[in-house]
Amino acid sequence: MGGGHRITCYEHQWSHAASAFFPSPFDRALVLTLDGGSDMCSGMASIGEGRDLRPITVSPSPLSLGWLYSRVTELVDYVPQRDEHKTQWLSAAGTPDFLPSFRRLTEQSRQGFPVCASRFIVARQGRWTLAQDFLATLGLPPAGTPPERSHAMAIARSAQDVVEEAVVALAEGLRKRTDTKYLCVAGGVFLNTFVVRALEER
Repeated sequence: MGGGHRITCYEHQWSHAASAFFPSPFDRALVLTLDGGSDMCSGMASIGEGRDLRPITVSPSPLSLGWLYSRVTELVDYVPQRDEHKTQWLSAAGTPDFLPSFRRLTEQSRQGFPVCASRFIVARQGRWTLAQDFLATLGLPPAGTPPERSHAMAIARSAQDVVEEAVVALAEGLRKRTDTKYLCVAGGVFLNTFVVRALEER
């Protein structure tokens, strides 16, 4: 480029963290980012203090809560990576009939982040997807036929509840570990207003 202009590139999760902490009114805070994954990373926990961000741990797993929510969006017949907000609002009208299934699907990674258990994930047509034995626990046929509306609402609500539980547990564990009073969040998972509400309330 002419004119002496320079472009500086920053890692995805660092950019999320900076967008959350630096505009905040806090001198010190826990900063948590979660999304579907980019730059080989789907989450980061850090401490923001003054003008510095110090990472504590990162989640390298692509099978993140953000990835899971996109798969659920696809299951309930919406467009993944576009219609997750529709899945969120669909969940508000459902009942958590499949909560045990989604709880079994999620586990804690070595880095302490909630991720999908690899035993329920398969590679199909060049991408990761949910295994048929897991889909069967949701009462879904193997052909991928979209579920009836009430069925879709129950799936969405069950996934939503598990995501909320996992994020609240992660944030609380990190808060105790870092002895921080304030929390800043960013990333696709926190575009979900029910997740943010769960953090505020619990």
